[in-house]
Amino acid sequence: MKKKRIMVIGFALLAVVILVLALTGIIEESWGVCLALAMTVIFTIIVAIMAYKSEIKILTVLMSIFMVIGLVLLGFNVYNIFQKSEMDREKFKFKVVEDDSPKMSIFSYNNHTYYTYHLNKIDVTTEKGNTYPLKEALEGGHITLEDILSLAIPNDGTSGYKIYYDGGSLGKDDKYSIVVCENNNDIIFANYDYKYDASICSSDAS
Repeated sequence: MKKKRIMVIGFALLAVVILVLALTGIIEESWGVCLALAMTVIFTIIVAIMAYKSEIKILTVLMSIFMVIGLVLLGFNVYNIFQKSEMDREKFKFKVVEDDSPKMSIFSYNNHTYYTYHLNKIDVTTEKGNTYPLKEALEGGHITLEDILSLAIPNDGTSGYKIYYDGGSLGKDDKYSIVVCENNNDIIFANYDYKYDASICSSDAS
Protein backbone atom coordinates (compact mmCIF):
# COMPACT_ATOMS: atom_id res chain seq x y z
CA MET A 1 0.00 0.00 0.00
CA LYS A 2 2.85 2.34 0.86
CA LYS A 3 4.50 1.73 -2.53
CA LYS A 4 1.23 2.55 -4.28
CA ARG A 5 0.97 5.83 -2.40
CA ILE A 6 4.52 6.75 -3.34
CA MET A 7 3.79 5.97 -7.00
CA VAL A 8 0.61 8.06 -6.92
CA ILE A 9 2.43 11.00 -5.33
CA GLY A 10 5.21 10.69 -7.90
CA PHE A 11 2.63 10.63 -10.69
CA ALA A 12 1.03 13.81 -9.30
CA LEU A 13 4.40 15.55 -9.03
CA LEU A 14 5.20 14.64 -12.63
CA ALA A 15 1.92 16.22 -13.74
CA VAL A 16 2.84 19.40 -11.83
CA VAL A 17 6.31 19.47 -13.41
CA ILE A 18 4.83 19.12 -16.91
CA LEU A 19 2.35 21.91 -16.17
CA VAL A 20 5.14 24.21 -14.97
CA LEU A 21 7.23 23.42 -18.07
CA ALA A 22 4.24 24.23 -20.28
CA LEU A 23 3.37 27.49 -18.53
CA THR A 24 6.99 28.68 -18.62
CA GLY A 25 7.27 27.96 -22.34
CA ILE A 26 9.92 25.25 -22.05
CA ILE A 27 7.54 22.86 -23.81
CA GLU A 28 4.64 23.73 -26.12
CA GLU A 29 2.04 25.26 -23.82
CA SER A 30 -1.25 23.97 -25.23
CA TRP A 31 -0.23 20.33 -25.51
CA GLY A 32 1.74 20.49 -22.26
CA VAL A 33 -1.32 21.71 -20.36
CA CYS A 34 -3.42 18.98 -21.98
CA LEU A 35 -0.92 16.32 -20.93
CA ALA A 36 -0.82 17.67 -17.38
CA LEU A 37 -4.62 17.69 -17.22
CA ALA A 38 -4.81 14.15 -18.56
CA MET A 39 -2.35 12.99 -15.91
CA THR A 40 -4.32 14.87 -13.25
CA VAL A 41 -7.52 13.10 -14.31
CA ILE A 42 -5.75 9.74 -14.08
CA PHE A 43 -4.41 10.73 -10.66
CA THR A 44 -7.90 11.60 -9.38
CA ILE A 45 -9.27 8.30 -10.70
CA ILE A 46 -6.54 6.33 -8.92
CA VAL A 47 -7.04 8.22 -5.65
CA ALA A 48 -10.83 7.86 -5.91
CA ILE A 49 -10.49 4.10 -6.33
CA MET A 50 -8.10 3.86 -3.39
CA ALA A 51 -10.42 5.99 -1.26
CA TYR A 52 -13.42 3.89 -2.25
CA LYS A 53 -11.63 0.68 -1.29
CA SER A 54 -10.66 2.25 2.01
CA GLU A 55 -14.26 3.40 2.49
CA ILE A 56 -13.26 7.07 2.77
CA LYS A 57 -16.46 8.50 1.33
CA ILE A 58 -15.57 12.19 1.49
CA LEU A 59 -12.29 11.70 -0.38
CA THR A 60 -14.04 9.48 -2.92
CA VAL A 61 -16.64 12.17 -3.62
CA LEU A 62 -14.02 14.94 -3.81
CA MET A 63 -11.83 13.00 -6.23
CA SER A 64 -14.87 12.18 -8.36
CA ILE A 65 -15.73 15.89 -8.57
CA PHE A 66 -12.13 16.81 -9.42
CA MET A 67 -12.09 14.08 -12.06
CA VAL A 68 -15.17 15.56 -13.77
CA ILE A 69 -13.71 19.06 -13.60
CA GLY A 70 -10.43 17.77 -15.04
CA LEU A 71 -12.20 16.00 -17.90
CA VAL A 72 -14.15 19.16 -18.75
CA LEU A 73 -10.98 21.28 -18.73
CA LEU A 74 -9.13 18.68 -20.80
CA GLY A 75 -11.90 18.57 -23.38
CA PHE A 76 -12.03 22.37 -23.50
CA ASN A 77 -8.27 22.62 -24.06
CA VAL A 78 -8.22 19.97 -26.79
CA TYR A 79 -11.11 21.75 -28.52
CA ASN A 80 -9.26 25.07 -28.36
CA ILE A 81 -6.13 23.51 -29.87
CA PHE A 82 -8.01 22.29 -32.92
CA GLN A 83 -9.94 25.55 -33.20
CA LYS A 84 -6.69 27.51 -33.08
CA SER A 85 -5.15 25.38 -35.82
CA GLU A 86 -8.08 26.29 -38.05
CA MET A 87 -7.90 29.99 -37.18
CA ASP A 88 -4.14 30.25 -37.66
CA ARG A 89 -4.63 30.49 -41.39
CA GLU A 90 -5.92 34.01 -41.86
CA LYS A 91 -8.47 34.77 -44.52
CA PHE A 92 -7.14 37.18 -47.11
CA LYS A 93 -7.65 39.06 -50.34
CA PHE A 94 -5.33 40.31 -53.03
CA LYS A 95 -4.77 43.78 -54.43
CA VAL A 96 -3.12 43.70 -57.84
CA VAL A 97 -2.13 46.39 -60.32
CA GLU A 98 -2.25 45.47 -64.01
CA ASP A 99 0.10 46.76 -66.68
CA ASP A 100 1.77 45.50 -69.87
CA SER A 101 4.96 44.20 -68.25
CA PRO A 102 6.43 40.87 -69.42
CA LYS A 103 6.99 37.84 -67.22
CA MET A 104 9.24 38.95 -64.36
CA SER A 105 10.75 37.01 -61.48
CA ILE A 106 9.90 38.68 -58.17
CA PHE A 107 11.24 36.22 -55.56
CA SER A 108 11.87 32.57 -54.69
CA TYR A 109 10.42 30.87 -51.64
CA ASN A 110 9.97 27.28 -50.45
CA ASN A 111 11.25 25.69 -53.68
CA HIS A 112 9.03 27.86 -55.89
CA THR A 113 9.93 30.85 -58.03
CA TYR A 114 7.22 33.50 -58.18
CA TYR A 115 6.64 35.66 -61.26
CA THR A 116 4.30 38.38 -62.41
CA TYR A 117 2.94 38.72 -65.93
CA HIS A 118 1.08 41.87 -66.93
CA LEU A 119 1.03 42.78 -63.24
CA ASN A 120 3.41 45.06 -61.36
CA LYS A 121 2.14 44.80 -57.79
CA ILE A 122 0.64 42.09 -55.58
CA ASP A 123 -0.39 42.92 -52.04
CA VAL A 124 -2.15 40.65 -49.55
CA THR A 125 -4.63 41.99 -46.99
CA THR A 126 -5.48 39.63 -44.13
CA GLU A 127 -8.71 39.42 -42.18
CA LYS A 128 -7.04 41.41 -39.40
CA GLY A 129 -6.64 44.33 -41.79
CA ASN A 130 -2.88 44.01 -42.20
CA THR A 131 -1.47 44.43 -45.72
CA TYR A 132 1.76 42.80 -46.87
CA PRO A 133 3.60 42.36 -50.16
CA LEU A 134 3.12 38.79 -51.40
CA LYS A 135 6.68 37.78 -50.47
CA GLU A 136 6.34 39.10 -46.91
CA ALA A 137 2.92 37.44 -46.51
CA LEU A 138 4.35 34.05 -47.47
CA GLU A 139 7.60 34.33 -45.53
CA GLY A 140 5.76 35.62 -42.45
CA GLY A 141 3.39 32.65 -42.44
CA HIS A 142 0.29 34.81 -42.90
CA ILE A 143 -0.72 32.71 -45.92
CA THR A 144 0.65 29.68 -47.77
CA LEU A 145 0.61 28.70 -51.41
CA GLU A 146 -1.84 25.96 -50.46
CA ASP A 147 -4.12 28.61 -48.92
CA ILE A 148 -4.02 30.66 -52.09
CA LEU A 149 -4.78 27.76 -54.40
CA SER A 150 -7.42 26.24 -52.12
CA LEU A 151 -9.46 29.44 -52.38
CA ALA A 152 -8.95 29.85 -56.13
CA ILE A 153 -10.99 28.30 -58.91
CA PRO A 154 -9.05 25.76 -61.00
CA ASN A 155 -9.49 25.50 -64.74
CA ASP A 156 -9.83 21.74 -65.26
CA GLY A 157 -8.69 19.72 -68.26
CA THR A 158 -5.14 21.04 -68.33
CA SER A 159 -1.92 19.06 -68.74
CA GLY A 160 1.48 20.12 -67.48
CA TYR A 161 0.14 23.26 -65.85
CA LYS A 162 -2.80 24.54 -63.84
CA ILE A 163 -4.57 27.87 -64.16
CA TYR A 164 -6.48 29.29 -61.24
CA TYR A 165 -8.77 32.29 -61.29
CA ASP A 166 -9.63 34.69 -58.48
CA GLY A 167 -8.90 33.72 -54.87
CA GLY A 168 -9.14 35.09 -51.37
CA SER A 169 -12.25 35.21 -49.24
CA LEU A 170 -12.89 38.75 -48.01
CA GLY A 171 -15.44 39.87 -50.53
CA LYS A 172 -14.65 40.96 -54.09
CA ASP A 173 -10.99 40.61 -55.02
CA ASP A 174 -9.11 42.29 -57.79
CA LYS A 175 -9.15 40.03 -60.81
CA TYR A 176 -6.10 37.93 -61.53
CA SER A 177 -5.07 34.43 -62.55
CA ILE A 178 -2.36 32.06 -61.30
CA VAL A 179 -0.40 29.73 -63.53
CA VAL A 180 1.29 26.82 -61.77
CA CYS A 181 3.97 25.28 -63.98
CA GLU A 182 4.35 21.63 -63.08
CA ASN A 183 7.67 21.16 -64.87
CA ASN A 184 9.71 23.68 -62.87
CA ASN A 185 7.63 24.81 -59.86
CA ASP A 186 7.11 28.30 -61.28
CA ILE A 187 4.16 30.23 -59.86
CA ILE A 188 3.02 33.01 -62.17
CA PHE A 189 0.53 35.69 -61.16
CA ALA A 190 -0.99 37.07 -64.35
CA ASN A 191 -3.83 39.34 -65.41
CA TYR A 192 -7.29 37.83 -65.18
CA ASP A 193 -7.81 37.72 -68.96
CA TYR A 194 -4.62 35.74 -69.51
CA LYS A 195 -4.95 32.85 -71.97
CA TYR A 196 -2.46 30.05 -71.42
CA ASP A 197 0.49 29.76 -73.77
CA ALA A 198 3.03 26.95 -73.27
CA SER A 199 5.88 29.47 -73.46
CA ILE A 200 4.82 31.05 -70.16
CA CYS A 201 6.35 28.11 -68.29
CA SER A 202 9.68 28.35 -70.11
CA SER A 203 12.61 30.23 -68.62
CA ASP A 204 12.76 32.69 -71.53
CA ALA A 205 9.07 33.61 -71.49
CA SER A 206 8.30 37.30 -71.84
